[in-house]
Amino acid sequence: MRNNQRTIIFLLLCITAAFFVNREDERGALEALNTPYENWLRATAGEQLNPPSVTLLRIDDSETGFWSWPPTPLDYAQLLHRLKFYKPKVVAIEPPLSWQGADQGLLDALRTACLQYGESKILLNAILQFNKTAEKPEETTLSLLSPLPSIKGNIKNIPAFTNILSLPDPRLTSLGFPSGFTSIDLGEPTGPESELSVPLLARINQTVVPSFVLLATMLELGVSAGEVKVIMGRMISLGNKAVIPIDASGALVVSAAKRAMPEIRNASILAHNPEEEGNGAISGLDNAERKSLKNRIVILGLDHKGAQTVAAENNTKISQAELFAMAIATIQSNSYFNPLAKHTAWGGWAAILMAGIVILRQHRRRAVGLSLLLILLFFTISMIVFQSTQRWISPDVPMALLSCTLLSAFLLTASSKSIQTKNNVVEPEEDNTNEDQQP
Repeated sequence: MRNNQRTIIFLLLCITAAFFVNREDERGALEALNTPYENWLRATAGEQLNPPSVTLLRIDDSETGFWSWPPTPLDYAQLLHRLKFYKPKVVAIEPPLSWQGADQGLLDALRTACLQYGESKILLNAILQFNKTAEKPEETTLSLLSPLPSIKGNIKNIPAFTNILSLPDPRLTSLGFPSGFTSIDLGEPTGPESELSVPLLARINQTVVPSFVLLATMLELGVSAGEVKVIMGRMISLGNKAVIPIDASGALVVSAAKRAMPEIRNASILAHNPEEEGNGAISGLDNAERKSLKNRIVILGLDHKGAQTVAAENNTKISQAELFAMAIATIQSNSYFNPLAKHTAWGGWAAILMAGIVILRQHRRRAVGLSLLLILLFFTISMIVFQSTQRWISPDVPMALLSCTLLSAFLLTASSKSIQTKNNVVEPEEDNTNEDQQP
C-alpha cells in the first residue's frame, strides 16, 4: 500500500472516531473514563480532594406558609434565629437586605437576629455599578467591602466599578458585618460567558475589593484582608491556608465535578422551631440535615425559577446563589480541575494526527513501537500540564486518535521483511567469458 493511500485511510478513521467520541464527551457519556483519569492526575501531582463544607439553603416562592413572597425582614430574622441553633460557621446572605418603606419594627427584628452572630459569622450582599456620572463612594463606605492591600501585577483586566449601587440596610451595615459584591451593574447586557466562572475581584481606580465568594472563604478560614496576597493571572493566597488559581481578570473557573458540589437544601427545613424539640414537637431535622448546617458555610440564596439565569452544563440554568455555592465548594475541595481551552485541545489533536502520519511511514515493528511511545508521551505531557497549570487535557478524543494510530500501525504498515524483499533487486551475473579466446 502506498503512503498516500495509507494516510487517507488513517485520516478518515481518525476523523470518524474523533467526531463520535467528542459528541459523546459533550453529552457527558464518558464520565467513566474521565473520572479515573482525573484521579490518576491528582495522584501523580500529590493533589488531595477535600470534602466541601458549604450548604445552599434555597429560598424560593414555593415555600408558602413559612414566609411571604418576596421575603420580608421578619422572614430573614426568623431564618437567622433558627439557623443559629445549628451552629453554622459562616452565614452568607446572597439577597440584598434592603427594602423600600419597610416597617422599622421588622428591620429591628432582623438587626436583633444578626446580633446573635459575631462579626466574622455573617456576610452580607453588595451590588456594584459602573457609571461614570455617579459619585465615588466615601472611604468609610468603601471599607465595608474589605479592600485588599497586597496586589501584584496588572489590574487593568479586573472588572471595574465606580460606585456602590446597593448595600444592606444601614441598621445592618452599622453592625460592622462585611459585604461582598455579588454583581456589577454595567448598565447594559453582557454576552454569554465561555466558561462557568466567578469574579473574585473588582476594582475602583487602584483599590481592589473581594467578591462575595472570596469574602465567604476568608471568613471561614479566619483570614483578614491584610493576609490576602493577589498575583494577577496566577493566584490568590489566603495566608498559608489556601491558594486559589485565577485568570488575568481575577476570576475563578468553577469545577462542576460531582464530588465538589455543595449540599443543597430547601430553607423550609427551618420551618420547625428547634427550641421546641423535646417538648412534644413531632417534626425536626434529621442527622443529615443537621450535619449540612453545622460548622459549615451556609448560603441563604434566592433560587426560584426567575433567579435561575446562569447558563450551566447540558443547557441547564442555575441561580447565582448556586453558582456561588459551587465556587466555594471548588475552593474548599481544592478541585481546580478544568480542561484546556478548546483551541488548545484542537492543536493537541492536530499534533497527534501529524505524528500518526509520520509513524505510518515506518515498517510495522517500528510503527507499533512509536505508537506506544506516543501514548506514553501524551500521558507525560498531560501530567506536566496539570501540575503546572491546574488544567487537564481531556483524554477522550486524544485516546481515540492514539488508538487509531496504534491500530493503523498494525493493519496498514508492512513488515520489515516484506519491505526488504520489495527493495531487494537481483543483479544479473557478470559474464566473465573471455571473448578473445585463443584458438
